[in-house]
Amino acid sequence: MLAACLAASQRAFACLGHVWLRFEQALVVPQMPDFRPPAAHGWRQRLLAYERQSATWHWLAPILVAAIAVYHFRQLFWWSSQTPFDFDAVHTYLPMAKELLAQGPLFLLSERALSAPPVAYMFPMLFNADLAQMRQVNMGLSVLCVLLIFRTGWLLHSRTVGVLAAAAFGLTPHFWPYMSTGSVEALYVFLLVASMWMLAEAASGLRGAFILAGVFIGLATMTRATILYWLPLAALSAWLLMRLVPTEARLWRGVRDAHLVAMLMVLPLLLKNLFLWGVPAVSTGAGIALLNGHHPLTYGFEANYFNFESDHWAAMPQGVSHLQVAADKTLAAVAKFVIADLPPLELAKMYALKLSATLFT
Repeated sequence: MLAACLAASQRAFACLGHVWLRFEQALVVPQMPDFRPPAAHGWRQRLLAYERQSATWHWLAPILVAAIAVYHFRQLFWWSSQTPFDFDAVHTYLPMAKELLAQGPLFLLSERALSAPPVAYMFPMLFNADLAQMRQVNMGLSVLCVLLIFRTGWLLHSRTVGVLAAAAFGLTPHFWPYMSTGSVEALYVFLLVASMWMLAEAASGLRGAFILAGVFIGLATMTRATILYWLPLAALSAWLLMRLVPTEARLWRGVRDAHLVAMLMVLPLLLKNLFLWGVPAVSTGAGIALLNGHHPLTYGFEANYFNFESDHWAAMPQGVSHLQVAADKTLAAVAKFVIADLPPLELAKMYALKLSATLFT
């Protein structure tokens, strides 16, 4: 009996050793995808040649990324007690998580469950809907984003690009107030970064990574529903690229499949909301977003930036939440009327101004 156990242990350790060797080989010299722009090919090859010859850079790059991650965490830790962006967590996501804990699965069939995307309140439920715990978890997810961005840049190009990409995320002050809250921003960004990481791994030959990328995209869609409209567009674009660029058909087929997986994950939720409440969406909230995003007085910006209060309440019965189904439909109808009433050139100017503010402020 003892001899059999020893033999089994030896086989198990041999298998683990083989798996570790494969992982180590991939870590040191990852297989690069073959879809690089021809113009950058020579520069990339010179950079890769330098990285292979420089033993110092092999260990210096991970150390730099670790330093970036530590600095990123320190900034998040400071912001976690200063951030003004906990409002949605305190008033929407955490209370819904507590209701889900109290009522169980039946809560998912109520109108209240439409007030936010399901993952936005299911994830805090795992941590007892506690604000302090959610801040800590979100800071951890943000630090993981630094590491995954480094790995993604490494796979798609080189260690150098991975370090630069990690620095661009980890050292940018814009992210710190949002990634340190108890809200959903950190989870949403983490899921998107994880999906890009899996796509890069898949392009480098890792089996099953396209499917995992689709799972992450689907979870991201059920965390922040704004990317729902991107899924069919991305799947269609990937299908067209399969036809137009046959030499890279495997890559684009995988991208198409990833977004189809995400669509299949979200479809049951859309059907449930449509049949129960007549809302073919992940959640309510589109009405007020559409109205405030086209408000002629603030040129589509948030009213509090101008020390104004949002006037959406004027279109709803008193005491009704803007996230209730009837109010959401009313606000959406008002927003569509505003959009139809704006001249096309004025609308284009509004979109251009908002885009420039998003990109450069």
